[in-house]
Amino acid sequence: MAATTNLHPDFGAPPYGFPFNVVDHTHATVSVTFQYAAESDAGPYPVGSDTFIESGSDRHALIINKDTCTLYELFNLSGGGSTWSAGSGASGDRSRPSSGLSRLRRGARRRYS
Repeated sequence: MAATTNLHPDFGAPPYGFPFNVVDHTHATVSVTFQYAAESDAGPYPVGSDTFIESGSDRHALIINKDTCTLYELFNLSGGGSTWSAGSGASGDRSRPSSGLSRLRRGARRRYS
């Protein structure tokens, strides 16, 4: 099968790569309205005009707060100023391996499978 199938990495448009954002505790946070609110962490999220968003249809944003060791993941993010929306969002304290983004991952599996 591999010999006849083209591989397409889901990393956005060329040049391929998944953007991520590093912020600190001084970055402004905003509330995000979610399409799948029951599967999302309420927030607030450190997004703004400086947030890099994956190109293509998924529009993921990964944000790492280097001061709190918190990872934020948003799916289908759009907006500006103080008005942001996303399909779903999750956050987790990455200094504790047991915490994490399982709620977002469960929702993504349901939508993509």
